[in-house]
Amino acid sequence: ELFRTVITAFPDSYEAQANLGYSQLMEYLDQLEPADMASFGLGQVVAGAFTRRPLSMEPEVRGVNSALWFQATAALQSALRINPEMSEAHANLGIAYLMQPGGGGAASAVASLSQAADLARWDYTLNERAKAAILINLSAAQNAEGTYSAAYDNVIAAQTELSKLDG
Repeated sequence: ELFRTVITAFPDSYEAQANLGYSQLMEYLDQLEPADMASFGLGQVVAGAFTRRPLSMEPEVRGVNSALWFQATAALQSALRINPEMSEAHANLGIAYLMQPGGGGAASAVASLSQAADLARWDYTLNERAKAAILINLSAAQNAEGTYSAAYDNVIAAQTELSKLDG
């Protein structure tokens, strides 16, 4: 609700649009059941997550919430209309496409995550972990699409990003 308030006051705030979309996406993902996740047929995906949630904050409704998914993607797309160079919004939209209701979003996920990966190379606001997460998610999307060689290359690129943390 706070992001909606900010967007009302500052309609050109792509950061608020992106944060609204991200929070809605995380809420959508949090409502999914293990069987829902399995139905997407994905490998490992890196996204924001809860390590433990108080019982009082358990979602009342569990499962695929199509309306919430559409709200999340609409907010992320709004952010990208304002600022098409926002790598994180492209990355989160890619995750949304990977886990869209009914599945079948691998091609759209690859397009969004490829754009995110290209932009992330020059995005000084992202650290190595964030860049590696984008590459891992791109790899998962490419695996879902059946482009295994490219998926492998992106896992290696993610490993290279993470190896920068050792030094």
